[in-house]
Amino acid sequence: MRASALVIRPMKPAEKGEVRGIMRRCFPLLMRPFFSLGGVVLVAQHREDLLGAVVMNTCRRAGGAMTGIISWIFTAPAARGVGVGQALVDRALDHLEHQGCDEILAVIEGTNTASSGLFGSRGFSLLSFGQQILRYRWQLPRVWFAAFHVIDIGHFLWRRPASVADSSPALQWLAGLLINTAGVLLALRGGMPPMVLFALALLFGLREGAMRVIGGRSSLDLRHRMWETGLLLSIGIAFLFGGILPVPGSVYPADDRWRYRESLSALGPVALAGMVPALALTLWAFYLGPGGAGSVGQYLLMLGRRLIIFDTLLPFFPFNGYNGRRVYDWSPWTWLAAALSAMTVLLLTAD
Repeated sequence: MRASALVIRPMKPAEKGEVRGIMRRCFPLLMRPFFSLGGVVLVAQHREDLLGAVVMNTCRRAGGAMTGIISWIFTAPAARGVGVGQALVDRALDHLEHQGCDEILAVIEGTNTASSGLFGSRGFSLLSFGQQILRYRWQLPRVWFAAFHVIDIGHFLWRRPASVADSSPALQWLAGLLINTAGVLLALRGGMPPMVLFALALLFGLREGAMRVIGGRSSLDLRHRMWETGLLLSIGIAFLFGGILPVPGSVYPADDRWRYRESLSALGPVALAGMVPALALTLWAFYLGPGGAGSVGQYLLMLGRRLIIFDTLLPFFPFNGYNGRRVYDWSPWTWLAAALSAMTVLLLTAD
């Protein structure tokens, strides 16, 4: 099939069921309830077959400026690699620009490098949390809500036209540490702030350091990226339910034009190394004695157990930004061994 044979046109009301059927073949089960055909929907058609769709929305900012949003884009598995996604994106960009949008946003999962490469080749770049604050200020919640960039752990906001400057990875790591500390204190409805901060700094710092050491041996140029909406979700869970969701962020290749599958042979060992500190620190806190209430050991034990669960045992949406998914994609048997080790540590350290 030639891309020139595709027809890109608005979706007809009678085609909603067929489009949803394509979506169900593209997205994991837990992601499907969030799918919506609200907004403008364009479909790609070849002869009598629908091969994919793109869903667009807009958000008006203060002063009347309009932001275009590509909310969803997906193609039938059998039609991938022949230019369907590119044709849909190009037509969507034309549509949004003709609507008067001075910028266009897309939300992309951090390891979905097929999509980030597609958008990057069309003038998009990743916006760090700091860049988002500087650009949108008090309007940021409105932009996040319009783009449904709210509870998507490990997803990032991409913008066209591209931005040049980026915020410091060290500042992103520090901001993530402080927000995580606030979330834990909120969940506990109190606690000892210095001890919580120190325990999280040990867990996150050694995790990051281990990944960078192994990445350096593979000559990977890595940079830290915080998961801004994961932190929002963590604060929400702490406030509403008193639960603790550690959101450490992760390291990614510094060049945005990397390819996930081609990098797995290096990223898999990096992710595996990132699992080890939580396991070791949790065992240390348990066997050497966590100390009394409010001690660093007590918080290490509590927070280490939670980090083990999310960073190792849950390699699926919405937790596929954590290390477990990278290890699973690299080597399912290695992930199984890591998962068994994690379960053993959790059983050994159970109350």
